[in-house]
Parts: sequence; structure tokens; C-alpha cells
Amino acid sequence: MKIVNLSLLFLVLFLGCKKTANQPKQPQEENVMEQVKKNNIAELSDIVNVSLLKKQFELQKDRSYSDEDDGAYNLAQVDLDLISDLMLYEYKKNGYKQLSESEFLKRLKNIFPIDCNCLSYGKISDRYIVYHGELMDRQKSTLEEEAGMYVSPAITKNLFFDLKNRIVLPSLPLDSFIIIHEDDSYSYNPDENNAQNRKVDYHRNNYFLNSSKASLRWLMAYDEFFVRDLVKVVGYEKDKELLEWVIEESSLHSEFGGMDLNKYLKLFYSYTCNEEDIKFHFEVMNMMASSNEEHNYSNLKLLLQLLDGPNDNSGKGIHFYEKAKVAACVLEMVRRLGEKEDAILVVGDFYETSLVKEQYDKEFRTNNFYGFEALESFWEAAKVAGKGIENVED
Repeated sequence: MKIVNLSLLFLVLFLGCKKTANQPKQPQEENVMEQVKKNNIAELSDIVNVSLLKKQFELQKDRSYSDEDDGAYNLAQVDLDLISDLMLYEYKKNGYKQLSESEFLKRLKNIFPIDCNCLSYGKISDRYIVYHGELMDRQKSTLEEEAGMYVSPAITKNLFFDLKNRIVLPSLPLDSFIIIHEDDSYSYNPDENNAQNRKVDYHRNNYFLNSSKASLRWLMAYDEFFVRDLVKVVGYEKDKELLEWVIEESSLHSEFGGMDLNKYLKLFYSYTCNEEDIKFHFEVMNMMASSNEEHNYSNLKLLLQLLDGPNDNSGKGIHFYEKAKVAACVLEMVRRLGEKEDAILVVGDFYETSLVKEQYDKEFRTNNFYGFEALESFWEAAKVAGKGIENVED
């Protein structure tokens, strides 16, 4: 009898397990959107015109802002206004305090050489100053064309300095920030990339406007190309920690393989905002010279070989007077970092192998060696040493 009962027990257990196995699996977790905290959209009525917000959200949703077909929706200032208001609302909820307009501009000008008469900067009404991170075809008309002003920041690299809300932001579609649901609720977009982009915008503001070192370190980890460009493109040199990091992270070797000469050269200079001249990064130069790191000197020696050797292509697209100014900067760094005799031989070799050495000589003298007081005598000694190298090779 016990044997029969045991057999029945095993049969019941087997059938139960089989039934469970044949049942459709229940999701282990709810749909992501269902987990997201929803908020009553009416709470935004003190922040934005809710009817306008819903209208623009639907316009963007129905006609993709990136669609090239007729009738596609192009982002406009009204969308930028709404995104800025939503960002400020979220920042304030997290303890952000608005600066006065004068203090806002003062702190931004500490980093960005804002001049709306220059190619790199523009204005939209009285509310926004625009920094054009990518100058496209270098025509003011292209940069200020409304259809292109608000397209993806990945293309234009435009940053908008909002004088009303006193925050810095890119142009983004509304659904990258919030989702408006059919039940008149809203939630922040839970997509991982969009959530990360919101963090980037927050930490940029916190660094620009509050000089937060914690935000700088966060940006170094998650927004590294942008913070490198603050030094290499914008020409910002007032943050020692940032400079040390950019110098350490810079390499002649591209992450895509091969050498990236121009990328490394940008350590030493950037263009003025109207692109009529270049300016030296003196703080970068001083920091590299004082560190006396061997790999910096090795990079500079290799840079000279690539800069103007027989196979040089680095001068394409720039004027020779600009190239000569950059070359003088590199020569000065070699002079500062190298042992005297070795540095003279390195520069002597550069002189002898250059196809345009007479042009360099003329540009250096015309511009009084660009204010590098010790460079002239160093250059003359290198020319003599270079002829010695040539005679040895002969």
C-alpha cells in the first residue's frame, strides 16, 4: 500500500512539473515603461505652457525631426525654450540655484572667449548666445540658418547659453527628455542613452557654473572628447587638473590606428574665435616643460619628423604662416624639454630635412620668433648642427 501511495505521489509531482513547463513564462520584471515613475503633467503648469508642450511633443512624434521627406518637422527655438525650462525645473528640484545673468556670463567667459562678432559665436533673439563647436563650411549664413541651428549636437556641436534660465544646453527633441503619456501624465525618458545625456548636461553646467571638481572628474570619465576640446579647441587653460589630464591623455597615436599629427598638435594652439590667427597654449607648454616627462620629449621629437619631413602632408588646408607659427611652438618645446646638445641635433635634423627651411627662416624672423626669446639663438645653433649632420651623411 505504501508503494502505491508513493507511486501516486511521484505521478502527481511529474504532471505538475510538466504542466508548469508547458505554461508560457511570465516576464521576470514588468515592462520598463510601467516601472517608470509617472507624474501629473499639471505640475508643470508653473514651468511651461503645458498645452504648447503637448502640441510640440505630438508634432515631433508624428513627423520625425530627422526625417528628410516633405513635411518633416525641424526643431526650432520654441523647442529649445521648452527643453531649457524642463532642464531648469529638474535642476532646481535637485538643489540647483540660478546665478544672476551677470555672474552667469562672467563664469562662462572664464572658459569660452565669447564674442558674437566672431564666427564661433552667435545670438538668438535676446535669450541665447550660441557657441558653434563645429564651423561647418565656415560661413556665417550656414551657421545661423534656422533649419540647421537646432539639428543634432553630434553634427553641429552647438551649445546654447540661455541668458533667461542661466543654464547651458544642446538642442534636443523633447522625447529625449520626457515622455508624455495618453493619460496626461509624463515621465523622464528611461532610455539608457538619454538618461546618460541628461547626466552629461547636468555635470557640464555644474562644472561651468559652479567649478565642481567632482563634475569635472565625471566628465573626464564619460564625456572625454568634450572636455579635451575645452583645451584643444576652445583654448581653456585655467584649470590645472584639466590640463594635466589632457596632456596625459594626448598621444600621437590615433585610437583608430596610425598617427594623428594634427590632433596632437592641438595641444599647443587653438584658433582665435574669428579664425584669423592662432594662439599658443602657454600654460600647456609651461606644464609640459616643468613636468620634464621623457614621453613628452619623445613625442615632440617624433612630431618634428612628421611635421615637415620629405613626406609631409600636414600643411594641407592651412596657410604656411600658420604652420610656421605652430612649428616654432614645437621647436620651443623641444628646446625646453631636451638636453641642450640632443635638442640642437634634433632641430638641426628637422632643418636639414625640411623642404621649406628658407621659408621657415623668413617667417620666424619676420615675426621675431613669436616672442620666444631664446628660440632665435637655439635655431641658429641648430642650423649649424644640421649642416654638420648633412656632411656626416655625405
